[in-house]
Amino acid sequence: MAKTVRPLAIKDPGPFEVRKPRPGFRFAGPGSPPAGFVNGQNSIGEWYLYWALSRIFEDPDEPRVPPYDGGDRWSYQVPVFGGRDELGGAVIDYVVHMPRSKDVAIDLISGHYHTAAGPEVRAFDRARRRSIQQFMEVIELNEVDIILDPTGEQAVSTTIEALGGRRRIDPSAGTYRKSRAGRLFG
Repeated sequence: MAKTVRPLAIKDPGPFEVRKPRPGFRFAGPGSPPAGFVNGQNSIGEWYLYWALSRIFEDPDEPRVPPYDGGDRWSYQVPVFGGRDELGGAVIDYVVHMPRSKDVAIDLISGHYHTAAGPEVRAFDRARRRSIQQFMEVIELNEVDIILDPTGEQAVSTTIEALGGRRRIDPSAGTYRKSRAGRLFG
């Protein structure tokens, strides 16, 4: 007589002891922003990038603890040309202090604050970018490229690629990478 075999569950949670988190265990990824981080001048996307930079540079050790001003090799919310208090002033989202080259300003482009805000805001962003490019390199990161992965891995890898000089591929904007296959057929 054939023995009836129970099919495996699609998602087997395993024994209770394995599922139970260790004391002091923190789940991976940025999670929700800490209290006091998000205000009228920033977004959840900025929290993901803040968390990613803290993982890349291993500073600050605990990014969820204020003050939220960055680490030794990077800064958050850096005022330029008088900041928000002066006409024509601005605030750079992030500045990474590069050891052997110009500092790098990271501009996080979000749909709410930049893309859908209208032509005046986009014109201001372009003018601000041109002014900042006089004394530091400016790179743009698209918010949707970093916030869709709750583990934070995409935020870290996208930031590392951007700091390494790789640009986002966007055929509609005319950015692409040359195929390596073309080198084979000389």
